[in-house]
Amino acid sequence: MSSTNIFNNMFLNNVIEFGVMPFNSFSLNFSLFKNTLKNHH
Repeated sequence: MSSTNIFNNMFLNNVIEFGVMPFNSFSLNFSLFKNTLKNHH
């Protein structure tokens, strides 16, 4: 594996993580919000 491949893989992994992390946190917050609504009613 060349250094450019390693760099490209690291870059792609970072982009994928940053692209998915906000969506994961949003869905997590949404599920928590739904659970609190269910508990209150």
